[in-house]
Amino acid sequence: LPRNLSAYQAYLEQTTFPYVVIDPDNSKTDHSHIQSLNWQGAFEATKHLCILGHRRIAFIKGRSDVASAFERFEAFQVSLSEAQVPFDNNLVFDGDFTKEKGYEVGELLFTMNDPPTAVFCANDEMALGVMDAALDRELSIPDDISIIGFDDIPQARYVRPQLTTVKQDMHQMGRLAIQLLIDHIENGVDEPKQLKLETQLIMRGSTAPPK
Repeated sequence: LPRNLSAYQAYLEQTTFPYVVIDPDNSKTDHSHIQSLNWQGAFEATKHLCILGHRRIAFIKGRSDVASAFERFEAFQVSLSEAQVPFDNNLVFDGDFTKEKGYEVGELLFTMNDPPTAVFCANDEMALGVMDAALDRELSIPDDISIIGFDDIPQARYVRPQLTTVKQDMHQMGRLAIQLLIDHIENGVDEPKQLKLETQLIMRGSTAPPK
């Protein structure tokens, strides 16, 4: 079977298997799918940093083939604009949703002549990597650098300081996906259903006003 998500979907389309996609890699997919309001969540996260007073905010993007990653980056730019905070492309870095990449970018950020005062990572795994890079350089979180993630994975509550993040309810997404799939199996698919769930900004100890 294909390992790539897009290729796997193409494979499923050639079969008679009903399926539901969670967090599709293409926001314009015409199949039943469930995703979070990624744009709104990222907008609120960026707004939170701006309200705290941050003006040099770095952003670590997610994988380019994932629709949610694009939505989060777009919302980041719009939120900066509405807060009248300059967008600096030198503070934007490609990411891949892994902790290792977050650490790698964090090391680059903390060696800049004029480093950011805050970092918004497109997911929690990368945010945890940035936190490790900051702590290895003996930087204080959030006194020296504020860090915010996206997802609210379990580890976000157990690091110190706890990670400020955007919560998406993966359990609810899973439940709804199963319900949709059962409905498709039992009743067939008249029209694909697209469901979007609310996100929630979870403010914890990794963000604070800049010095």
